[in-house]
Amino acid sequence: MKINQKITADWVLKFLKCFLVIITAGMLACLFIILMRRHPFRDTTLLPDGKATAGIQTTEPALVSPTVTLTPTLTATYTLEPTPTIETTPTAQFGESFIIGYSVEGRPLEVYQFGYGPRERLIVAGIHGGYEWNTVALAEEMIDYLTENPALIPPEVTLYILKNLNPDGYAKARDATGRANANDVDLNRNFDANWVIDWNRDVCFNAVHVTGGPEPGSEPETQAIMSFILSHKLEAMISYHSAGLGIFPGGIPAGPKSQMLAYYLSGLTPYAYPPKDIGCVYSGAMANWAALNGVPSVDIELSTHGDTDFWINKGVLDFFVKPDLGLGE
Repeated sequence: MKINQKITADWVLKFLKCFLVIITAGMLACLFIILMRRHPFRDTTLLPDGKATAGIQTTEPALVSPTVTLTPTLTATYTLEPTPTIETTPTAQFGESFIIGYSVEGRPLEVYQFGYGPRERLIVAGIHGGYEWNTVALAEEMIDYLTENPALIPPEVTLYILKNLNPDGYAKARDATGRANANDVDLNRNFDANWVIDWNRDVCFNAVHVTGGPEPGSEPETQAIMSFILSHKLEAMISYHSAGLGIFPGGIPAGPKSQMLAYYLSGLTPYAYPPKDIGCVYSGAMANWAALNGVPSVDIELSTHGDTDFWINKGVLDFFVKPDLGLGE
């Protein structure tokens, strides 16, 4: 019994010693923490240049961010070369002109285009140059009128106006001496339709000496309009002249469609149809040649050599751009 009591006392004593040690260690630890909070640890650090920096609080090592050196990256730069332009045959805009050839003296033969439809029509003026200068003036009035009123051209129709087929004669004089081209050839006697180099001057034009040219189609102006007509599917053509004889249907003899066109136009104008017969046989005429090549054609003569008869021919123009001229297929 005494032995057991002694063992128990020894264990109690050991337990108390351990307990005191633990308590003491805990108090010391607490004291240390308190001291560290009140008096933080100070260090002296050498900077890279060797200078001391005292009093800098260092609770943990400072993180030094690595220096990143950006090396320029070469990026390929591409310069886009412009796409080569492919040259194409120019298409005339509404009311703009294009050149179909040149006169003997190098003047351009300009055709004005109105519309883009498949039903093509042609008006030609100035074939006798300055002698019939008022036909050129009429063509200019028509061009201005259509330019200001584009809605007059139906979408099915394209109208071409060659305002001056003989610019050399037009530039030469406003009288009979301006009738022929620069080669003294009457262009309305130069087409391959009953062509002759000379004619009976007792009843035909004789104010100045002109010829039909050395052969049919010898003149550059004639060649240009022939080429233009043959390269288009024209449904009708009007050639303006002056003065006073009426409306002449094309063809040898006059074709039925040309006669029908002349008949319709005579109902819209005071111009005579059938035309006045003065006994002249018209050789090498453009309207006759065009009709022989499948294009219903007429010559319209204005009232005088000085008037354009615009208000009369405005009605002609309004009719001529109708989709269906009533000439049949």
